[in-house]
Amino acid sequence: MSNVDEYDTLNKIQYVKFDQCEHMYHMECAISWMKQQLNCPTCRAPSTSVIDEKGNQIYIAIKDDDLRSSFYQAE
Repeated sequence: MSNVDEYDTLNKIQYVKFDQCEHMYHMECAISWMKQQLNCPTCRAPSTSVIDEKGNQIYIAIKDDDLRSSFYQAE
């Protein structure tokens, strides 16, 4: 296990993958990115949701007047 993996495990950092391409990122990084862009930062595949480590899909809620509103988790 690398130092990064050990740090992530100890600090319970969650990973998510983009729903269309499955590239993986730290959850905070992915959400920060999606507040600015509705695509994968690696391949630019369009995406409005990510999938967490437990298989839960997390969507971005889009308002007509603001594409950078909020996130919600599907039940």
